[in-house]
Amino acid sequence: MFKIREYEDPTSFASACVEWLYRREDYHNGLISLTNLLISRGSVFSPPFWFVSIHRGDEIVGCGTFARPDGLLATDLPLNVLREVAQRLTFRISHPRRLVGHPRSVTQLAIHVSDCVGNSSRLECNWNIYRLDAPRSTALRTEPGQMRLCESSERDMVAEWGHQYGIEAPAPIDVQDFVLRKMDENLLFVWDENGPRNGNYVSPHYKWNSYFIGIHTKSVSPVCPCLLNCKCPRRIFSGTRS
Repeated sequence: MFKIREYEDPTSFASACVEWLYRREDYHNGLISLTNLLISRGSVFSPPFWFVSIHRGDEIVGCGTFARPDGLLATDLPLNVLREVAQRLTFRISHPRRLVGHPRSVTQLAIHVSDCVGNSSRLECNWNIYRLDAPRSTALRTEPGQMRLCESSERDMVAEWGHQYGIEAPAPIDVQDFVLRKMDENLLFVWDENGPRNGNYVSPHYKWNSYFIGIHTKSVSPVCPCLLNCKCPRRIFSGTRS
């Protein structure tokens, strides 16, 4: 028998669920980050909000959060509670518009939500999450260049990167404003090889992992191997927070 519990705010949701989410931070990283941003009143997200967890006895077996513009972000949910989850979600959020989660459960949830609101749903995109475990060798390969914090003298360049990213991959937020704020918060790094080659936003909302989001790449040569082979393994594989 499953029970559904709803929460009034992100703090109470985090108190009940975040320890369970951190047990699989590699898989639940998006929901952890969203919850922490809502607690800190991150300006990217706006109401209405909705917080829910699914329990089998005293054990949490799934949870989710709704916030605009991302929509519902959920862990894998038990299939036989999805109809009730859809009913509760559409009661609080009249037209959710966007659902993100495990393919197995979110596909069925979309069907139930469509039934509740009287419209159809379609698959927008598939995401793959890759977990990087400890390397076979602790020796780090030497790569040209280095990762460093973005400097104040590079503000115009960062603004242009954000502007171009917004054109190439339209987002529901102002990407230029976003990357400039991350630069001011000392969370924007560049890979420097005879000058900055790309920008990388490092999320502060992770306990055991490093989370990089590629912002802009100036050249066609790959930069991810450079990031992973140099300073990042010390953070990603050491089990410490970065």
